[in-house]
Amino acid sequence: MGRGVIILLAVSLAANVFAGGFFVGRIVAEKPAVVDAKPPKSPERDHERRSMRRLLRGENDGFGNLAVAAPETRAVFRDVFIEAREEARLMQREVRAARSALREALAKEPWDRAAVGAAATDVAAAQQRQRDFYAEKLIDAFQSLTPEQRATLLQAQQEDFERRRRQRRQERQQERKRERGEPRR
Repeated sequence: MGRGVIILLAVSLAANVFAGGFFVGRIVAEKPAVVDAKPPKSPERDHERRSMRRLLRGENDGFGNLAVAAPETRAVFRDVFIEAREEARLMQREVRAARSALREALAKEPWDRAAVGAAATDVAAAQQRQRDFYAEKLIDAFQSLTPEQRATLLQAQQEDFERRRRQRRQERQQERKRERGEPRR
């Protein structure tokens, strides 16, 4: 073999080893090492913020999008939920504990179907109590509104619902056109 072929093989081998190490490292690493100047957030506080954002966006079991409400109306909802914050935290801990017990039951050897079933039932019951709690707080907030505020909020929610429905319909139609290869208009 010529000297050029040997050099080429050595370079190729080095590139393959580097690429293999790179890809294995990406797969094995749990998360990339990123230096973050901000301190980590508390999971409970973060969940609280996400819950309030979901509530105000309308992801709240049928009570509609509260983001379309007037600021003073949203303030009523915010006040009701801030007042119930501690109880909501306790309920979230209860749900987490039930989920943790379910994971433990699923991992336990020997397999115990009855224990897994009981743990799954506990998770469902804890989640249902949490949903009932939030529904009750939403009802309390709606009850605190004046009839005019309720009517305005319900009208705004209906308009938002119709707008979202039209938007989803258009997105589905565009997706079907893309799948069929039709040009965009």
